[in-house]
Amino acid sequence: MPFLASTTELETVAQREPGSLAADPFALLILELASNKVVDYCGHPEWETDGTGPAEPPRGARRIALFMAKRTFENPDAEVAYGVGPLSGRSLDWSAYGLYLTPPEQEELNQIIAGSDDESGGLWTVQISGGPSLTQDIYLDDVYGLQPIPYFHRAQAWAGTPRTD
Repeated sequence: MPFLASTTELETVAQREPGSLAADPFALLILELASNKVVDYCGHPEWETDGTGPAEPPRGARRIALFMAKRTFENPDAEVAYGVGPLSGRSLDWSAYGLYLTPPEQEELNQIIAGSDDESGGLWTVQISGGPSLTQDIYLDDVYGLQPIPYFHRAQAWAGTPRTD
C-alpha cells in the first residue's frame, strides 16, 4: 500500500538528511501505521491507491498522517520530560500521543469525513426568493442579544443587488 506520507516528507519535517530514511525500516513502519490509522479512522480504504486515480486523499489527511509519523519517529517511547525547580524527571505518558490521534486531529478528520460525502459538508447557501409575497425583512438572532442581524431586505435581491421586480 502506498503511504499517505512519503519518506521524503518525513525527512523534511524531521530535519534529516535527504535520502536518509528511504530504506529505514522504522521510518517505513511508522509511515505505514500512521497511514493505516488515518485511513481506518476515516473509513476510506480507497485512499490506499497510488494517488493517480479519483481516490486522492485530502491534504489534511495526508498532513495528519505525516505529523503522526514524525511525532512517533522522534519520540518512539512516548517519553515526556518534566521539571520543577531543580527537580526533573522523565516518564512514559499518554500525552505524548505517538501513533494516536490528538483531539484536534480527530476533529479535522471528522470534518474531512463529513465533507467527503457529496450530499453534506462544506460551504453551502440557501437562496430564497419571496417576490411580491415577501412582505418583511428577514433577520437572524444575535447570540449576544444586542440587535438582530439583517439577512435579507425586501429592497434588495440575493447578494445585495437591487431587485428587478
